[in-house]
Amino acid sequence: MTKLKLLLFAVFTTVALNVHAQGNRQAIEKDFNQYLTFLLNKEFDKSMDYMVEELFTVAPRASMIQVMESAFNNPEIDIALKDPKILDIGKSELIEGKHYALLNYSVVMTMRLKQQALDAVTLESVKASLEQSFGTGNVSYDNESGTFIINSKKGVYAVSKNGTNNWKFVSIEKEQKELMEKLLPKKLVEKI
Repeated sequence: MTKLKLLLFAVFTTVALNVHAQGNRQAIEKDFNQYLTFLLNKEFDKSMDYMVEELFTVAPRASMIQVMESAFNNPEIDIALKDPKILDIGKSELIEGKHYALLNYSVVMTMRLKQQALDAVTLESVKASLEQSFGTGNVSYDNESGTFIINSKKGVYAVSKNGTNNWKFVSIEKEQKELMEKLLPKKLVEKI
């Protein structure tokens, strides 16, 4: 009888853990999609509610909003984000009292410079700069519309105090290791 109880305990524990993991993923997906919706709609103040609090000790919330508004409302450049897709969500892990889960997503960014026409040298220079940031093969230029099309794949860490809801996000920026060290535990920064 003891073996049967032990087997039932193992089965129920496994089922409960899988249900909890699926609940985490659904909550992460829901919160991340809400965050992306605010970005797509240029509701930057609302999108800040989905950033980790530690970010605002490095850059004040008002400054972050101003930077985003400047970038997306620049009279010289049209920037738009479209077709966001969550590619995968990793299993969450408890580190230093918070739950962290790696989320990978893709988004298409379009960028059009509002100058009359770009000469070939400027066009190639801008494209090379974008390829350096987003990777060769992820940037194309549509001559007809004068638009750069950037296919971006990004990683973010979803962060929650209770591991169930109220997920916040930290975009993984390999080039900004010092910032990552202020926002993420050492164990995660080492993986970047």
